[in-house]
Amino acid sequence: MKLPLARISGAYAGPDIFRPASLFLYVSLLLEIGVLVWMSQPGSAQSVKVALWVMAALSLVALVRLVRPDLHLVGRWHVLLELMAAGAAIGMLSLQAQLPLAPLPWWIGLAIVFARVLEPTLALVVVGGMSLAPLLILLILPVLIVTLSRRRPEPLA
Repeated sequence: MKLPLARISGAYAGPDIFRPASLFLYVSLLLEIGVLVWMSQPGSAQSVKVALWVMAALSLVALVRLVRPDLHLVGRWHVLLELMAAGAAIGMLSLQAQLPLAPLPWWIGLAIVFARVLEPTLALVVVGGMSLAPLLILLILPVLIVTLSRRRPEPLA
């Protein structure tokens, strides 16, 4: 089976690059999550398993997009929904303290891959938002943990 690719005559960085790049990004993150779940204790957090299933579904969508480019799975709303799902999965993994997963490379990978297929203004907004997401997680999470640990349960009367 021959996959339709861009012409050799010019450089094009739109959907032709997005199709294989998104597949490689999702499959590599899926493999890393799978290894982490396999190596961790049997009682893995529910959010890790949800992230594993989300990445599996996104990998399947990316594979279908690569094999069947005539389905046009690179529309603006489809890409934004896919970006939010992948960002949510990486965000859920970022909040797990017991996982040795460095989320920053995955945020950078998402920003690079999705900036290829979005319009320039929207891509700038998406990349700006994705650069702020890890920062917000790192700033808000410690404050939230300290706040929750200071609460004392009220005695029952």
